[in-house]
Amino acid sequence: MQIPPPLTLLPILISLIALWVAVKNYHRKNGIELRGAFQIASSRFCEDRYVSNILIENIKDRSTTIFDIYLKVGHSIYIHLIEFEENPLILKPYETYQNQFGPIEFYGFNLRKVDINDLLANHKLKKQLILSTSDGKYAVPRHIGSWSPVIEFFNNHLTGILQPVPSRYKNTDLGSNIKYIVEIIDQVDKTQIVPVGRNDHDIGVFKNFRLTKESLASIADLELFLLDRQIDGNLNVKDFSVYDVDAWREQNHREYREKTVKISADSFVRYHLLGRWFTYRQNREIRRKNKLLARPHR
Repeated sequence: MQIPPPLTLLPILISLIALWVAVKNYHRKNGIELRGAFQIASSRFCEDRYVSNILIENIKDRSTTIFDIYLKVGHSIYIHLIEFEENPLILKPYETYQNQFGPIEFYGFNLRKVDINDLLANHKLKKQLILSTSDGKYAVPRHIGSWSPVIEFFNNHLTGILQPVPSRYKNTDLGSNIKYIVEIIDQVDKTQIVPVGRNDHDIGVFKNFRLTKESLASIADLELFLLDRQIDGNLNVKDFSVYDVDAWREQNHREYREKTVKISADSFVRYHLLGRWFTYRQNREIRRKNKLLARPHR
């Protein structure tokens, strides 16, 4: 066999390199490819664990439009972290998006409080960031076709989409353990928000003094206690105001007055097999009732 001379192989090698570069450029500009991370935290400000930070990086040479960000827990639970529907997040090529979250009041599902602390603390239970994008559902870091959690619920009624319900005062996130807000105006007219928890006696919430158990008994007791500290010079401020967060909760979360229920993550078999069968039975029953209602009355 005669071996081709090197000059004959050179054009073939150049063509293969050009083909490889073309394929790489096509892959770089086509589809979605993201990578991301999240952190789950706990705080003295609230009873529930919560997502404290997310990071998403676009590693494609094309923009990606994001409408919603979820954290999927197990097979059937989606925690809705951010909604961008009115102003979608456009992640430019090689751009990074980061967001931090504060403590929450509780998780809500169908106007009921739910407890998922055990699920978020379970390191063996798979958790993954899920994005609703202009290209459909995207499970970081891999691409899946068109998707919406609402559509997934209609396909499987065991799907739960949970909403973290926060309390926020002037851009300060409050948690369920916060009982009062102290708004301070210092000597240079700068405003400071100090959240005060139910059990923050003997904790250094303020710099020069500590709260007592008696001072947290009511808003009047706390106001009087802080006024005494202002008079003796330990609270060196121009003015302060105390607000009762429990009264605010009573007004704004009154639809969540039922007792908190603890939910569990469904197994693969229960969610994908029994859930589908349960959904089929429910849909069939609804269709049957609709047919009865549609029949003309004699």
